[in-house]
Amino acid sequence: MVVGRHGSVMICSEYNIIIRVDATAEMGAGHFMRCMALAQWCQEERLKILFVYSELLPIANKFLIENQFDSEEIEKFDSLVEDAMQVQKIALKYHATLVVIDGYHFTNQYFNKLRHQKFKIIKIDDFGNDVDYVDIVINQNPWSKKIHYPDNIKCFLGLEYLLLKKEYWSFFKNSKTNRGEKKRVLVSLGGSDVIGVLEKVVKSIDCDLKHEALDIDVLLPCQYDAMPEWEKDLVTSKHSYTWLKDIVNMSGLLNHIDIAICAAGSICWELAFMKIPMVVLVQAENQKAVAKSIEFMGLGVILSHDEPISTANQGFQLQGNFKMLGQWTDKQSFENLHIAEKTKSIVKCLV
Repeated sequence: MVVGRHGSVMICSEYNIIIRVDATAEMGAGHFMRCMALAQWCQEERLKILFVYSELLPIANKFLIENQFDSEEIEKFDSLVEDAMQVQKIALKYHATLVVIDGYHFTNQYFNKLRHQKFKIIKIDDFGNDVDYVDIVINQNPWSKKIHYPDNIKCFLGLEYLLLKKEYWSFFKNSKTNRGEKKRVLVSLGGSDVIGVLEKVVKSIDCDLKHEALDIDVLLPCQYDAMPEWEKDLVTSKHSYTWLKDIVNMSGLLNHIDIAICAAGSICWELAFMKIPMVVLVQAENQKAVAKSIEFMGLGVILSHDEPISTANQGFQLQGNFKMLGQWTDKQSFENLHIAEKTKSIVKCLV
């Protein structure tokens, strides 16, 4: 069943592009958000898009509704082969010419089963794995140009092809809003916090950053249906806390942020685009490369260079990093970041 933006059953005979992606508590919403960005660019060219998923977080569903994209839920199959066969069936049914896939769990076996002469496969990639049976690769990461992709694959590589959602488009030429007297700090650990790092980060801020009063915006992961119980431990804090969840207009929030403390995920490139210095936390192995790139490019610092953060971490020393970043806001490295300059050309190539 294809569901439209108001939950009604849609009867559409054709979609130009099928996008297969999930957003779950375990993986977060990063894969979905960059697919959303690509879909918005395609929508500008009047292409018809259908999102296909087996699991979806509420924030992802909000984006589908707000952007008026149709979607179809499929069964969560035990076998990826069955998933690929179902997606192929959907693509052929709606005469799609492109199928976009984003997610680390989609393997060469999946793409081999999915492929068909009637459509091309686009993979939104990070590390160059499992690309033997795809036609087009989009890899927005700064290290992507060092990956040797097969010669027969059309590649869009580097930060100049950054997949930024439509809400950021107005900032391509406009400068940021003037900030207030107090520094405003964003804490965002992504769509998921399965190991409970958020509490330790926030309490470390409260304990370690006492030299000035801060306005702190905390993005709550999907596990929090209400205010965290440990919020009561901050009642005597000199800082002001605002607790946020399922933010659709992320650019509007970032436009007022001075410094961010974040997971090393896709939000890092949104922060870089908005010229916000960051303290980066590595929560998983697949985040190490992003964190190292952020530090190497002078866009922020890594909180811990050891193994990914886990429940074993007792707390974080933020003060030194925080003072350093406070002087980086106008650093020349931000001015020289030419990101998302060619993203539109991806769609022009696909049309």
